[in-house]
Amino acid sequence: MVIGYIRVLKTEQNQDLQLDSIKKAGCEKICHEKISGVSIHRSEYIKMISELRKGDVIVVWRIDRLGRTTYELIKMMLEWKEMGVDFQSISEDIDTTTKMDRLWYMLSWIFAENEKETLI
Repeated sequence: MVIGYIRVLKTEQNQDLQLDSIKKAGCEKICHEKISGVSIHRSEYIKMISELRKGDVIVVWRIDRLGRTTYELIKMMLEWKEMGVDFQSISEDIDTTTKMDRLWYMLSWIFAENEKETLI
């Protein structure tokens, strides 16, 4: 199953851009969340993860919709890979079914985390 995941801040963001992109990607199921990415109480995300099966693909508009730390995201990708679950990011054009995209995914998060630390 192709599953879309959308996360926006409660009051600061609109989900329309993410929703349009996810729909165009052919997602069969879409999980919506209005909460900060650093929150550990993301009920829709937790439900989505608990229902994952081998062969599923998780699609997001941008990889920062999933979380905020390099460690967290690399760990997530490795766990999904062990489960036989792949990941796609529309904006970064990442598809973890290929070795190069798995490498790019990890490098992208190193840069994203560095940018976040620079802004603080």
